Amino acid sequence: EAVEKYRGSTGEYSFILMDINMPVMDGFSAAKKIREWEIENNKKQTDIYFVTGEYFNEADVFSRFKNVGGSSSGIRYLNKPLDSDTLKKIILQCK
Repeated sequence: EAVEKYRGSTGEYSFILMDINMPVMDGFSAAKKIREWEIENNKKQTDIYFVTGEYFNEADVFSRFKNVGGSSSGIRYLNKPLDSDTLKKIILQCK
C-alpha cells in the first residue's frame, strides 16, 4: 500500500519512514520498488529512513538492503524506539 500511495502521489514527499518488518512486503523490498519507480519516472530521490528495532547498526541495515539489490544512496537508519527530538530533527532537515 505504501508503494502504491507513493507512486500515486501528486506531490513530493520530504522523506519516508519505512518500517523494515511489514506483513505483506518487507521495508527493503518496498524501498527498492520506490527507488526503481523514481528512476523510471525521472523523479527526485526521496530520503528513506529505515526504522527498526531488529538491527542494531547502520552497516547491517545497508548490507541487508544491498542484498535485495538496493543502493544505499538516500537511505538512512533509525533505531526504535524513536524519540520526539530525533523525529523533529528529521522533519526540520527535510523541509
